[in-house]
Amino acid sequence: MTAQFHETLIIDGNETSMAFCPRLPFGRPTIVALDADEIDHLQQKAAIVSLKRDCPELASRMPGSDIVIGPEEQKELLALDGVFSTGCWRRYIGTWEIKDGRFYLVGLRGIYRLDGEPIFADWFTGALRIPKGEMLQYVHMGFGSVYEQELHIRITKGIVVRTRLIDNRGKTFDKWELGPQNLPGGENHFAFDTEGRFFASLVVRCPSCLTQSDVPDPDNVFDLVGLRLAPDSDYLLWECKCGGCKRIFEGAARNSIPIDQTDVDSFDQQLLERYTNAIDKFASMPGEDKTIDGRPVEFKGSIDVEAEVLNFEENDDFRKKQIIIPIEALALARSIRKAAINSPGRAFACTVGPLDLIIHLDLEMNKFNRNFPHAMHLRITDPITGAPLTGSKLNFGISLVLASEGFQVWPWFHGERFTQCGSNDDWADVHVPWRLKDNGAE
Repeated sequence: MTAQFHETLIIDGNETSMAFCPRLPFGRPTIVALDADEIDHLQQKAAIVSLKRDCPELASRMPGSDIVIGPEEQKELLALDGVFSTGCWRRYIGTWEIKDGRFYLVGLRGIYRLDGEPIFADWFTGALRIPKGEMLQYVHMGFGSVYEQELHIRITKGIVVRTRLIDNRGKTFDKWELGPQNLPGGENHFAFDTEGRFFASLVVRCPSCLTQSDVPDPDNVFDLVGLRLAPDSDYLLWECKCGGCKRIFEGAARNSIPIDQTDVDSFDQQLLERYTNAIDKFASMPGEDKTIDGRPVEFKGSIDVEAEVLNFEENDDFRKKQIIIPIEALALARSIRKAAINSPGRAFACTVGPLDLIIHLDLEMNKFNRNFPHAMHLRITDPITGAPLTGSKLNFGISLVLASEGFQVWPWFHGERFTQCGSNDDWADVHVPWRLKDNGAE
């Protein structure tokens, strides 16, 4: 597929373009598909008009060149230039309009025509992507070319709910990835629609009014106001505003979309600062001397987590399986890892929801391994019964503390194999080959 012609968009009376094609509402009586003879006749007339403009001598030798075509029809036919080429695989171009906060289909040219009045696009939910400025990267596929800026207009059932201006200057792009990510029909999942991909992959719920982000209600739509990656890049730190009660709330969830740092540069930086400050605070504060699972530990604290957000059972809706926790809970779990690194040999612990997390760094276990001469030991138990946890709860605990890249099965870590892994119900401990850098970090 070659680079594709944009759709036309009218905003506040000004004509521009959209770098994708929203789905048409097929089945509406005013959207008429041309038959084969009509399409052939239209193509022939468009070719004649185009040649008369560009090469009159050649056009005069074409069959049908003596046909009389009025000025208005000539204008319409010239607008078809490229519609019947490889640059427009859909073989039509739509004209759309945003007027008074509502999204309309106002015209079609090519293999379809629109008879009658504009159609309110109540079937469409997604993001309109409007390129602005100079082209930075040409991509010879789909709508993948990158421009200096992009205006993203979020639409819910035909209603404009929010806009965001994305600045692409100074960023790097892989043209081999941009093409497949921006094929026609991908209006809900294009490469730079970070907000759209976030809400398509994760269901968040307002803690005050209990509205969920997957409920298609334009009056209660969620706005993603903050988004950062944790330093290990395995968790997303996010902040949302509920359109209903207007509360701003935050959370952390696995980075399973996935999103990288360039995707979040236009969002708030303060989330990351609060998170890293919380880790430092928990790691440095004196803990309580306790005995957990028969061993002395320095207990750093506990944070409760709603039981229903820790949904470890099977669920057909993958988004609702995503475990969402307070950012402070993730910071507490990561802080005991930092404390263990700073004080090898000592055991540190904390409680996050239904998990007791116990960790220490052993400097002797792997001392003959030149690459990873230490071992990080993690044990996860039930805070009520004291029983060691296995399966999905163990895996969740591992992701909280160790920041591994997998979630269910992690066969490798830092180039070395786990000596024990939480993917097997027979194993309750995890021993990870580890090394300390000069600055004390792993």
